[in-house]
Amino acid sequence: TVSIFAWQTQPYTVEAFDVYDNSRGDVTASTTFSIDETGHGGSWTDNVYTPGNHGDWTVRASYSGTEDTADLTVLSPVLNITKTAAPDPVEAGDNLTYTITYSNTGNYTATNVIVTDKLDPNVSYVSSSPERTGGGPPDVPSSWDVSDLAPGERRQITLTVSVARPLTNGTILTNVAWIDA
Repeated sequence: TVSIFAWQTQPYTVEAFDVYDNSRGDVTASTTFSIDETGHGGSWTDNVYTPGNHGDWTVRASYSGTEDTADLTVLSPVLNITKTAAPDPVEAGDNLTYTITYSNTGNYTATNVIVTDKLDPNVSYVSSSPERTGGGPPDVPSSWDVSDLAPGERRQITLTVSVARPLTNGTILTNVAWIDA
């Protein structure tokens, strides 16, 4: 089994043997390569596979009417982030709570994970759980160094802000969060 990361490529080589198990040499250039399963999302350039999706795949090599297979595991963290706000709508001068949920749906641990949140200029930071590890004035986004995130792991950050007062009725508050590793 060959294991690679989603951002790596994997070259394959093929050697042919006769019925007496004598090497006939490298036949890579005359071999056709493919992945058996659908959904792999990758691509081939000659004998080099560039992965598209994480998972376990079967590589098939076809040469002169003969086929052989190899197992390939593509390792990759897949990070997801969503955010909700409550109450919605919120009154000017009241507190608004954002819940940031993030997870790793891949098959490899994401390391050095950082969640960042940029507040709307019409709100000000009050508190968060866990406490933020970076941030400051309104123009500096809040951030949380959340360390490693294992496959299947899901966590939340609760962020409380105070909405400015006075504020024009119907003002849309824009808040953007992102995740990186």
